[in-house]
Amino acid sequence: MSHLTENENVVLDESGNVPPPAKKTKEDKSEEAGGSRPTKAKEPSKKKAKAKKVKDMTCVETCKPGPRSGCTIRGKGKPAGNLSCAEVDRQLEALGVSTEYASLCVKAAIQKGLIKIKGEKKEEDLAQVVHSEKHDSCGHTINATLGDLLMQPDYAGTDYEDGSMEATVVCKECEEDEEKEEGEESRTYVTGLCEGRPSFDCGKFHNHCCACPGFGMCIHDYREAHCEMCGRHYFAGLQGFPCDCQPSECSDDGTSDESD
Repeated sequence: MSHLTENENVVLDESGNVPPPAKKTKEDKSEEAGGSRPTKAKEPSKKKAKAKKVKDMTCVETCKPGPRSGCTIRGKGKPAGNLSCAEVDRQLEALGVSTEYASLCVKAAIQKGLIKIKGEKKEEDLAQVVHSEKHDSCGHTINATLGDLLMQPDYAGTDYEDGSMEATVVCKECEEDEEKEEGEESRTYVTGLCEGRPSFDCGKFHNHCCACPGFGMCIHDYREAHCEMCGRHYFAGLQGFPCDCQPSECSDDGTSDESD
């Protein structure tokens, strides 16, 4: 029987036999090799980030920049019901309308939610009556449809002197009247659409400023103009007088010319 020394701390099992040596772990082998090696921390699993849908952040050409554009693309703080200029154009393109030549006054009204496009049936959207009113000239009630107004000029100028011949809203009863010759039917402009206050007009007070931010705004009097220097509207008259922010031109006697 072998004798164990005090330095050999071997524990005998109940049968008196020496148990087999325990298997060395990786840590034990590392210590024997010359020191402990810190275990490598488990890196968190990297999940692939889902690609976010990038919204169209480009304004259409007819949407002018400015703090009061009304376009949701140009910044926050816009009314909750407003559409972006790109969405307005998409809705009109779905109706087969040329957005390049469509009335900016109508586009501004669509952007503000004043005119709704359901997008269910093209014919029904274009045939929807936007404004109805009794015309002073013929006494008939004229229904102005979206299709009529989309091609309406934004600036009527002096067309009222020629009987509003450029107006796209025409009295249907006059058109069907066999006693009336071509050109005698009542025609009218519809102004104030972008303000939510549409009304018939001969054209003298139908002036939608296309230089203002967004799709522009109605300034009514055809003699009003937009100043490119200060951005304000001013009475330019028929002669195109300068804004107050610019030096005024004087006549030979030293007095400034008066507008019409």
